[in-house]
Amino acid sequence: MTKVFRHPGDFVGVGEPIAEIRSKYAESIIGYFKAPLPVRPQVGMEVDVVSRGSGRSTSVRARVLAVGPQFEALQPAFLRPMPVTIEERALPVLISLSEQASLIPGEIVDIRLLKSRK
Repeated sequence: MTKVFRHPGDFVGVGEPIAEIRSKYAESIIGYFKAPLPVRPQVGMEVDVVSRGSGRSTSVRARVLAVGPQFEALQPAFLRPMPVTIEERALPVLISLSEQASLIPGEIVDIRLLKSRK
C-alpha cells in the first residue's frame, strides 16, 4: 500500500513526510547501534537478526548493506523509558533480509554483530 501526502508544486516543511510506502514482506531492516560501539559495523559484516514478536525467539543470519555516515537522534519508539529527557543517538545501518526471515514489516528485532572469523 502506498499513500502520497504531497504532490508536485506543494510546499513541504523540514521532516514532513511526502509519501508512505508499505509492503506485505520485509525486504531489509534499518537498525540502530547505540554508542559506545564495541565494534564499528562495516559493509559485508554478518549479523544475527532475532525476532521479538509473538513470544518466539527465532534468529536469521543477514549482512550489513550500508552504514550511515553519522550518529542520529533516535525516534521516540526506540528510546529507553527514562524520567529525564536525554537525547539518545545511534548509528543507522541497513541490513539485508532473506525471504526465510518471515518477519512482519515494522516488527521490532534485536540485531547482534557477529565476531569476525580471522
